[in-house]
Amino acid sequence: MVRNLFFLFFLLFSHILFSQQSKNSDAAFKKKVDAVGLQMTSDPEKSFSKIPVLISEAQKLNDYENELILLSLKCYYYRYKMDLNNAIIASQVLENKAKEYNDLYHQARAHEYLVTIYAVNDLPEQSLIELDKTLQLSKNIEDVNKRSFVNMNAYIYASNAYTNMRNPRKTADMLLSADKEIHKINISSKRKPCLSHNYSNLGEVFVQLDLDSAELFVKKSIALADNDKDFFMFTNYVTLGKINFKKKNYKEAIDYYKKAEKTIPLGADEKTKLYSYFIEVYIKTDSTQKANEYDLKLKDTEVEILKNQKQSLHKIIDEKLVENKSKKSLYIIIVTIFIIVILLIVLFNYRKKNRLLSKQEKQSQEYLEQKKSTEQKESLNALIELAKRNDDAFLNSFHKLYPTFTQELLAISPNLYQTEIEFCALLKLNFSTKELASILSIEPRSVQNKKHRIRKKLNIPQNTDIYHWFNDGYK
Repeated sequence: MVRNLFFLFFLLFSHILFSQQSKNSDAAFKKKVDAVGLQMTSDPEKSFSKIPVLISEAQKLNDYENELILLSLKCYYYRYKMDLNNAIIASQVLENKAKEYNDLYHQARAHEYLVTIYAVNDLPEQSLIELDKTLQLSKNIEDVNKRSFVNMNAYIYASNAYTNMRNPRKTADMLLSADKEIHKINISSKRKPCLSHNYSNLGEVFVQLDLDSAELFVKKSIALADNDKDFFMFTNYVTLGKINFKKKNYKEAIDYYKKAEKTIPLGADEKTKLYSYFIEVYIKTDSTQKANEYDLKLKDTEVEILKNQKQSLHKIIDEKLVENKSKKSLYIIIVTIFIIVILLIVLFNYRKKNRLLSKQEKQSQEYLEQKKSTEQKESLNALIELAKRNDDAFLNSFHKLYPTFTQELLAISPNLYQTEIEFCALLKLNFSTKELASILSIEPRSVQNKKHRIRKKLNIPQNTDIYHWFNDGYK
């Protein structure tokens, strides 16, 4: 997959794009925002935890520019986590705020994020739709650097959609379009590294199309590089190794792989790929001893990956235990007070709510009986089966069948949680209370309560059946 350059370019352009302070911007506050942006590359979790407080502070200062930057960072975080649902929500929030502040640049950025989040979640068609929206919005951005920055990233992200579609020619076309945008940047110190990195991407893709062109792009990248010890230089050496391997220049291929091995401290993913290339070329040259040596390294790396995954899991569990212990005493006091208050409220409303839920449940049963008599499409039946099995592929399949569903709900209630959107998706498929209880492994009564909360958030009238609303009433 083509390397996504978003955050690298965000840092490169942060000075020229956001250095102008708005009338309401506070210099000390802007430093905080810049620091959080920089921290997102080294410690995304810690950086993300600071964003909500800073957004509140930006709103108090009426500093809309930094508020939009912070909302943009949230989009990046969810893209980094490959969290489709939260990325869609965050992008929608960014777009709505940008419209409120009449900021075309961040409106385009909101769609730019969706280009990549759909691409990496194997929804290429949706990714390309968002590319068109990004390019349409960016036409009216007056600042040439901002316009080129948005278009450049959008094309690079869209190239991944074509990579997933196994279309290297279209992937290359997207990167060549990005190259044109980079050449429009009028600050040479910013244009140069962008060109170098995009040439590296082009070289990687052209290995599948034309070896001579691939070699030309990689050498251009190396000529423009200021740092011979970064990830893109590692990629360049690996690409040159692959080119020479295909040309049967095995000695040169080994030399380039060795250069790649010394370029940067390799992560587990890079080691796995590079060691596989070494094994491949040493087998071709009948160097059995060397092939076995790298085969052992590859196995050690696979063990290292499993070990790191286990350590990460333990770290999360330990952090939760410490957090729970420190808050336990405070929780006991707060919970005791709330239990007393809640009991009084529950006792007062219990009968009224029960009557309402029973009436609504009866309406839902009648509606579902009617719906069962109508023939469903094959694609919908397949989606229902995925939901019944609680299959991980359910959400992606649902978004393919109903691509605008999440955005339409968020337009009504922007504060919907991801779990609530997933529950709404099941309601859209007309699962009864009993079926929902089975799928979600909860009591039927809990399902009724969830329906009640969804009604409140989406302002569904009490006399309207919730299934009827999701199928016919919310658009």
